[in-house]
Amino acid sequence: MHTAYDNFRGAGSAPEGVLAVAGGREQSLVTALFSLLVGLAVGLAVVLVSTLYGFLWSFSRHFILRGGFWPLLFGCLALLSGLLVVKAVASEKAGGCGTHRLIEAYNFKEGSLGFRESLGRTLASVLTIGLGGSAGMEGPSLLLGGGIASSLHRLLKPRGEEERVYVLAGAAAGLSAIFRAPLTGILFALEIPFQRDLAKEAFVPATFSSIAAYLVSASFLGVERVFPAIGGGVTLSLELLAHSAALGVLAGFTAKLFVWVYEQLSRFRRGAFPATLVGGALLGLIGVVAPQALGLGYDSIHAVLSGEAGSWTATFLLLLLSLKILATSITLGMGGSGGLFVPSLFVGAMLGAAYSRIALGADNAILAMCGMAGVVAAGNKTLLASVALVAETAGTPSLMTSLITATVAYYVSGSSSFYRDVQLPTRASNHTMSALSARENSG
Repeated sequence: MHTAYDNFRGAGSAPEGVLAVAGGREQSLVTALFSLLVGLAVGLAVVLVSTLYGFLWSFSRHFILRGGFWPLLFGCLALLSGLLVVKAVASEKAGGCGTHRLIEAYNFKEGSLGFRESLGRTLASVLTIGLGGSAGMEGPSLLLGGGIASSLHRLLKPRGEEERVYVLAGAAAGLSAIFRAPLTGILFALEIPFQRDLAKEAFVPATFSSIAAYLVSASFLGVERVFPAIGGGVTLSLELLAHSAALGVLAGFTAKLFVWVYEQLSRFRRGAFPATLVGGALLGLIGVVAPQALGLGYDSIHAVLSGEAGSWTATFLLLLLSLKILATSITLGMGGSGGLFVPSLFVGAMLGAAYSRIALGADNAILAMCGMAGVVAAGNKTLLASVALVAETAGTPSLMTSLITATVAYYVSGSSSFYRDVQLPTRASNHTMSALSARENSG
């Protein structure tokens, strides 16, 4: 009676199962090493981009805060400079959100992102935001990360994961580096392609890339939290849980409003330079009324979370919320480039702060953090990443309450999303699109 070992010895070759295991280990090693390479490269790139943004914003902020005609001037400069760069380097001559391009590449272009276009749009975003436009730096970081990963994949042609998987790994690295929040980067990469599903195949590559990018970013930019940490524990009471759920309903409807305004103004995205000048002038007028609504808005979020905004009334907080929605929609809809993640954080923080003033009659940083998680989850359809981001950037005391707010907001907002035209419902939809694309190419 022959055994498996006899057959192996007689054939003079390894059993098929042994070869499969060996091949799997080799593929896993390639995936890990390539993902680490992507993370290191993206981390360095984001450090450079962040430094350039910091230099521009420190310059323009000095003039914007003077008031007068300066906000008008910088509003026009922000949109015009961004649009000029996009028209010079991009195949699609329009500004907009970098996250949108990333999702489009993953779902419809097999992960293909041109490095020149990714770099050009990143530069356009830095100019737009650094000169006073209202948008987030996470958009260009995601796009740059995906572009670097796509380019390295075409150059080195590693065996194992598809290019589209590494594009998500690069995006995770970009988000991890800009926020110094590795878990958020991983979860965002898994959630962002779909509204109700996860890109599970990207989990391992995104983990390696996200950690590597975080280490690089932290080495150069420091390990400090992006937002002030909320210390102490939180006593979970039925009252606090009820307020968290109620805030989730408001966050869901606020996100729907934000998406609607953004979509309406995005109709001007392909317009000529006169439309961009009008947008710049409108952006400048907003800066005259409330300069806090321009740029990233980190200072205002800091003020709300740290208690420094004690003199701000609920009316003023709601005014900032409204103007931020309008300023961001003008910026990205009328020529500028950037991201929507950070503006969503701003809107959520103002919503939570206003709610606590009205419902509790006092400041409550926990509810401000809940508002941040809620608006991000609803507008981006990233439930887990929104909670992780708040926990990693501002502290863990609000973890449970933020999860409640984010979950309620996610469902209240329905299918409303900033990326609804490229963000597929589920992975099954992605497989269907891939099959149709393959059939068209073969035909």
